Amino acid sequence: MTKQEQRAAALGARRALTAEERERFSTEIRRRLSALLYDWRGKTLFSYLPEPDEADVHGLDGFVTAYPVPQKGGLMEAYVPGPGDTLA
Repeated sequence: MTKQEQRAAALGARRALTAEERERFSTEIRRRLSALLYDWRGKTLFSYLPEPDEADVHGLDGFVTAYPVPQKGGLMEAYVPGPGDTLA
């Protein structure tokens, strides 16, 4: 199987997940991340803003999640949503 075929198969499998399965996987990813980062001194995670069919690590206990916002000149700015902000 070529790399392109592997990517297509993985994308198809991810898109086939139900909302409940996706939430269960997201919860498990957050649990594993919490265990890995237990002794980490940083308190901010720089993550992607997930598409509706992707795992979501937002809301990891004890951490602030920041998202990349492209700026002019190839720079990246970290956006931290405030209370009530919607991420669209």
